[in-house]
Amino acid sequence: MKVYFSLNTLEGKIEEVCTILSIERMGHLGRYLGVPTIWGRVTKATYQQVVERVKKRLADWKTKCLSLAGHITLIQLTIAAILSYTMQTSKLPRATCGELDRKVRRFLWGVTSLEHKPHLVFRDTITKPKKQVA
Repeated sequence: MKVYFSLNTLEGKIEEVCTILSIERMGHLGRYLGVPTIWGRVTKATYQQVVERVKKRLADWKTKCLSLAGHITLIQLTIAAILSYTMQTSKLPRATCGELDRKVRRFLWGVTSLEHKPHLVFRDTITKPKKQVA
C-alpha cells in the first residue's frame, strides 16, 4: 500500500504517518486507466504519452494501401476514440491538440517524409461540423 501527500504537508508529519502506518510514500499519482492523474500544472509533457500512442497507431497502418475513405474510417474509429477517452477527464493543452491535429492531417492526406501530396479539400471544410457541410 502507498500514500500520496500534498505538497503542503510537512516532511516530519509525512515520516511520522508512514512509520506509524507502515506504508510507503509515493512521489506522484501515476496513471488511472491509461490517463495521467493530474496533481499539478498541466504541460505539453503531461500528455506526451497520448501523442506517442497516436503516432504509433498511425505509423502501424500502411498509408499506401488505404483509400481516402479508409483513412477517414481509421481516424474516426481509433484515433478519435483514444483522444475522446483522454479528454473526458481533462482539457488537453493547445500545443498538444495542435500536434495531434498535424499528425492526423498528415495521415489523412498520405503525407510521408519522402513525398507530399496535395490536399483535396481546404482545412476549413474538414473542421466544420457535419451539419454545416451538407
